[in-house]
This record gives sequence, structure tokens and C-alpha cells, in this order.
Amino acid sequence: MELLYLKYFKSVAETLNYTQAAEDLYISQPALSMTIKKLEKELNTELFIKKGRNIVLTENGKLLLKSVNRIFNEIDRVSEIIQNNTAIREKTVHFASSHTRLMSGIFPEYVKNYPENKYNMEITVNREIIQKLLSHHISFALNSIELTHPKIECKKIIDEDIVLTYPHKFDGLLTSDDLYNNSIYKSFLFLY
Repeated sequence: MELLYLKYFKSVAETLNYTQAAEDLYISQPALSMTIKKLEKELNTELFIKKGRNIVLTENGKLLLKSVNRIFNEIDRVSEIIQNNTAIREKTVHFASSHTRLMSGIFPEYVKNYPENKYNMEITVNREIIQKLLSHHISFALNSIELTHPKIECKKIIDEDIVLTYPHKFDGLLTSDDLYNNSIYKSFLFLY
């Protein structure tokens, strides 16, 4: 039994009109009639009977139509699954981070869980991340601080502190308190 025969049968069964079905299928009416006759011969049953100038489905025709509808629904579903699978495999995820340290701790696990994706990552400052998110150049970002913008949401995914580290005998022009309270701390926050 050929799929083409079932497609033709389905069209005739839905329209109950050979002329209309032939037009819908872009074939001649005699070719369509001949195909239906071949299908009836193969199944050893009548699928349509004439009632006056019209045709109607026989009981076996109704049974076949139910099966054919399931077959074509499954074919459509398989086609959709394949297309979705292809789209997922070809998907490239664009994202950014404000710090490479975040990438080394979080991202390898994500890649392991979604190996079918391709990834395009860039390291940039937060103000650029905001612009890229709003213009849809990136899908998401990993940051060390929450960004504030009315059109952006932030969700904390890990707890991590950033620690200022310096030697016991600090030789710098600034004291360790200066570093913590002013320069480094504020500069660091500004960069993020």
C-alpha cells in the first residue's frame, strides 16, 4: 500500500467529491479515480459508494479514513520532531559575562548538560551587557552583581564573595582600609 494512494484516498474522503479532490491534489480526475480503484483492489473492498450524484464512504472506508488520519498525524509529528531536533542542534546560544571567573565555575556544567548547542561568549562590562540584552544580541549574561534596569531581571544562582587579598605588610600608597573602603572596592563595583 503506497502512501500516495492513502493521500489521494484521504482527499476524496474529506471532500466526498472526485473533481474537488483532483483539483486539490493537482492531478486529473481520471488519474485519481484509477488510483482509488487500485487501492480498493489492493484492500479487496469498496471504499466509496454512489448515492445519486454524490459519493459516501462505506463502513470500511470510514475505518480506513480513521487509520489514514492517524498515519498522517504521526507523519506530521515525526516531521516536526525532526525539524525541532535539527533546530536545537543548530542553535547557537549568545551570552556574555562580566568576569571570566564566573565562566570557569558555572558554564562547563551547562555545556555538559546541553552539548547539542553551540555557544558564543564574550566578556564585557555591565553597561554593555545591558545594551546587548535589550537589543537581543545576547540571550543571557552571568554577572557578579545584580544589574539594575526596568527591562532586565536578575536571579542569583550562586553565593560567592569577592575577597580583597593583600600582604600583611602592605607597601602601597594606600592603606588596606583605603583599598577596601574607597579605591579598589568602588572601582571593582564600577567595572561590574
